[in-house]
Amino acid sequence: MSRSEMEANYKRLNRFIQIISPEIKSGLPVGPLIKLTIGDWWVDNPFIVENFSMTPVENGPWDIDEGRQLPFYVDCSVSGKVLFSKANVGGETTDRVHSSATDTFAAITNNSWRLGNG
Repeated sequence: MSRSEMEANYKRLNRFIQIISPEIKSGLPVGPLIKLTIGDWWVDNPFIVENFSMTPVENGPWDIDEGRQLPFYVDCSVSGKVLFSKANVGGETTDRVHSSATDTFAAITNNSWRLGNG
Protein backbone atom coordinates (compact mmCIF):
# COMPACT_ATOMS: atom_id res chain seq x y z
CA MET A 1 0.00 0.00 0.00
CA SER A 2 1.41 3.38 -0.94
CA ARG A 3 1.56 6.32 1.45
CA SER A 4 -1.13 8.21 -0.51
CA GLU A 5 -3.44 5.16 -0.45
CA MET A 6 -2.96 4.80 3.30
CA GLU A 7 -3.72 8.49 3.88
CA ALA A 8 -6.86 8.25 1.72
CA ASN A 9 -8.03 5.17 3.67
CA TYR A 10 -7.49 6.87 7.03
CA LYS A 11 -9.42 9.92 5.81
CA ARG A 12 -12.32 7.65 4.79
CA LEU A 13 -12.17 5.84 8.12
CA ASN A 14 -12.12 9.11 10.07
CA ARG A 15 -15.12 10.41 8.08
CA PHE A 16 -17.02 7.18 8.78
CA ILE A 17 -16.31 7.52 12.52
CA GLN A 18 -17.61 11.11 12.40
CA ILE A 19 -20.81 9.98 10.64
CA ILE A 20 -21.57 7.20 13.14
CA SER A 21 -20.68 9.16 16.28
CA PRO A 22 -23.61 10.17 18.48
CA GLU A 23 -24.69 13.79 18.76
CA ILE A 24 -25.82 15.61 21.88
CA LYS A 25 -29.38 16.94 21.52
CA SER A 26 -31.20 18.52 24.46
CA GLY A 27 -28.43 17.26 26.72
CA LEU A 28 -28.86 13.62 25.64
CA PRO A 29 -26.74 11.48 23.29
CA VAL A 30 -28.57 10.54 20.10
CA GLY A 31 -27.26 7.77 17.88
CA PRO A 32 -27.12 8.28 14.14
CA LEU A 33 -29.50 6.74 11.65
CA ILE A 34 -27.53 6.00 8.51
CA LYS A 35 -28.40 4.45 5.16
CA LEU A 36 -26.68 1.10 4.65
CA THR A 37 -25.82 -0.22 1.19
CA ILE A 38 -24.29 -3.66 0.64
CA GLY A 39 -24.00 -4.26 -3.11
CA ASP A 40 -27.41 -4.69 -4.73
CA TRP A 41 -28.70 -6.72 -1.80
CA TRP A 42 -29.36 -3.82 0.58
CA VAL A 43 -29.58 -0.34 -0.91
CA ASP A 44 -30.05 2.74 1.33
CA ASN A 45 -31.62 0.71 4.16
CA PRO A 46 -32.07 2.58 7.46
CA PHE A 47 -29.49 1.31 9.95
CA ILE A 48 -28.81 2.22 13.58
CA VAL A 49 -25.15 1.77 14.53
CA GLU A 50 -24.74 0.21 17.96
CA ASN A 51 -21.05 -0.66 18.04
CA PHE A 52 -17.89 0.10 16.09
CA SER A 53 -14.43 -1.22 16.83
CA MET A 54 -11.06 -0.82 15.17
CA THR A 55 -8.03 -3.00 15.95
CA PRO A 56 -4.56 -2.98 14.34
CA VAL A 57 -3.81 -6.26 12.56
CA GLU A 58 -1.57 -8.34 14.80
CA ASN A 59 2.01 -8.49 13.53
CA GLY A 60 1.12 -6.11 10.68
CA PRO A 61 3.51 -3.41 9.49
CA TRP A 62 3.36 0.16 10.79
CA ASP A 63 4.34 3.47 9.26
CA ILE A 64 6.93 4.75 11.75
CA ASP A 65 7.75 8.17 10.28
CA GLU A 66 7.75 10.98 12.84
CA GLY A 67 4.16 12.22 13.32
CA ARG A 68 2.71 9.38 11.22
CA GLN A 69 2.93 6.30 13.42
CA LEU A 70 -0.06 4.37 12.10
CA PRO A 71 -0.73 0.71 11.32
CA PHE A 72 -0.95 -0.12 7.62
CA TYR A 73 -3.87 -2.49 8.27
CA VAL A 74 -6.75 -2.40 10.76
CA ASP A 75 -9.67 -4.77 11.33
CA CYS A 76 -12.95 -2.85 11.59
CA SER A 77 -16.22 -4.20 12.93
CA VAL A 78 -19.65 -2.53 12.82
CA SER A 79 -22.84 -3.84 14.39
CA GLY A 80 -26.32 -2.43 14.65
CA LYS A 81 -29.93 -2.85 13.66
CA VAL A 82 -31.61 -2.60 10.28
CA LEU A 83 -35.10 -1.10 10.53
CA PHE A 84 -37.94 -3.10 8.98
CA SER A 85 -41.64 -2.41 8.61
CA LYS A 86 -44.56 -4.74 9.12
CA ALA A 87 -46.85 -4.67 6.09
CA ASN A 88 -50.16 -6.40 5.47
CA VAL A 89 -49.99 -7.82 1.95
CA GLY A 90 -52.89 -10.02 0.84
CA GLY A 91 -53.92 -10.73 4.43
CA GLU A 92 -50.39 -11.81 5.43
CA THR A 93 -48.00 -9.80 7.58
CA THR A 94 -44.64 -9.47 5.86
CA ASP A 95 -41.38 -7.76 6.70
CA ARG A 96 -40.02 -5.03 4.51
CA VAL A 97 -37.47 -2.32 4.89
CA HIS A 98 -38.83 0.66 6.80
CA SER A 99 -39.95 3.63 4.76
CA SER A 100 -41.21 7.07 5.71
CA ALA A 101 -44.72 6.03 4.58
CA THR A 102 -45.08 3.58 7.48
CA ASP A 103 -45.72 4.36 11.13
CA THR A 104 -44.42 1.15 12.71
CA PHE A 105 -40.92 -0.22 12.64
CA ALA A 106 -39.26 -3.33 13.99
CA ALA A 107 -35.62 -4.08 14.70
CA ILE A 108 -34.29 -7.61 14.48
CA THR A 109 -32.04 -8.67 17.34
CA ASN A 110 -31.00 -12.30 17.70
CA ASN A 111 -34.00 -13.52 15.66
CA SER A 112 -36.51 -11.69 17.86
CA TRP A 113 -38.64 -8.64 17.10
CA ARG A 114 -38.91 -5.44 19.08
CA LEU A 115 -41.74 -3.26 17.85
CA GLY A 116 -42.11 0.46 18.24
CA ASN A 117 -44.08 3.31 16.78
CA GLY A 118 -42.11 5.67 14.54
